[in-house]
Amino acid sequence: VGTTSSTAVDPLPALGKIAK
Repeated sequence: VGTTSSTAVDPLPALGKIAK
């Protein structure tokens, strides 16, 4: 749930976290 919210707000930073 929290991940979805973060992605909706800032998809770029979210992708960076997933990459790490």
